Amino acid sequence: MLMAALYIIFKNDAFVFAYVVCLAEALSDTAASGFGVFSKKTFDLFKMKKCERGLSGGVSVSGTLASFILAFLIPSLAYLFGMLKAELIVFASLLAFLGVVFDTLLGSCLQVKYRCKLCGAITEREVHCGEKTEHFSGVSFIDNDAV
Repeated sequence: MLMAALYIIFKNDAFVFAYVVCLAEALSDTAASGFGVFSKKTFDLFKMKKCERGLSGGVSVSGTLASFILAFLIPSLAYLFGMLKAELIVFASLLAFLGVVFDTLLGSCLQVKYRCKLCGAITEREVHCGEKTEHFSGVSFIDNDAV
């Protein structure tokens, strides 16, 4: 929304481009999470190990594929509505997908994760199995919203 507001103030098309990329990244990241949670295999590329489905920093083939495909949707619509030039569709889409990769990196390396004292599961929640969890990794004040 900041990019839209800056466009209104300065009337510079660079802010429209940034707005489109931000929306495309948000949709693409949501698609990655939405499709990835159904995958049987999830891997943390940055820690080079398997991880729980739905855990930030984890990637799956289905989530990555959905993310890549949907990164093209918003820029394509922006082109159809005259907001973006055709030659910028691929560039905006790739930037959106790279944003998802960066989000995944932050989720893997910085986002706080906890371990359940009862079942041993790694989670992003401070309470699991009805009990308070213990800090496992990440920075305590960097949660999913901060990422």
